[in-house]
Amino acid sequence: QSVSAVNPVAESDHKPDGKEYPCQLKILGGTMIRSCKTMKADRSTTEPREIPRFVPDEPFPPYSYVTRRFPHPTGDPAGHSFGCAPEHPAAPDPSRWDACRAYLYGMDLFNHGYYWEAHEVWEGLWHACGRAGTTANFLKGLIHLAAAGVKARERRPQGVQSHGNRAKELFQQTASELG
Repeated sequence: QSVSAVNPVAESDHKPDGKEYPCQLKILGGTMIRSCKTMKADRSTTEPREIPRFVPDEPFPPYSYVTRRFPHPTGDPAGHSFGCAPEHPAAPDPSRWDACRAYLYGMDLFNHGYYWEAHEVWEGLWHACGRAGTTANFLKGLIHLAAAGVKARERRPQGVQSHGNRAKELFQQTASELG
């Protein structure tokens, strides 16, 4: 299964140099692989692509949270999830990622630019599996990857780099543990 995110960043978040930073997430045998390329943000020569959904019946929030740009989703009465009880998903079965609705919804959120929201969903799974072990480290890598997306939206390159590097370390550790 492959998911291409042509533009995971909102139109207003394009770089001034006219470039986008599209990402591709692939699930191969239960492992997520991410690759990025740079391309010109000229919509007249680039066909828009539909980004497939894993959980199409689960709606997206009305906005993707970015600090100081939107109300905090859970802490501000105007937030998109204010007053909603946090979900406590069951621990995922690492041999059946395709059956883990919370994991797949996190993928949908991430692929559509809802980085903070993806972080929250994956963090719930990380807690559910005890915050330790191979599965927890994989989820923690996803959490850091989503945090890097948040930092990109905040235009904080050092945060992008540090979270991206930590995600890479956790994914490498996970791959090593799985052999």
